[in-house]
Amino acid sequence: MFRAIKKSQSGYAKRYEWAVRGARNLDRVWSWAVRCGWAVRIQLEINLGWVLASRIAKGLGWVLGLGFADAAGQFELG
Repeated sequence: MFRAIKKSQSGYAKRYEWAVRGARNLDRVWSWAVRCGWAVRIQLEINLGWVLASRIAKGLGWVLGLGFADAAGQFELG
């Protein structure tokens, strides 16, 4: 494709080719990063949901005087 170009311009052609290749790779990496970001976000929301549920259960157990507050605490992070 770039054979008919003068030798002085072949460097620019190669740079252009590598730039296009790099942009494609960056696009590919970006799409994977976005997918992984969504996976991490969903996992964090699930974990935060468990923390919230355990705190609600602990609060109910404390208010009602029930004995399951300690069992619900095992899901709490930290």
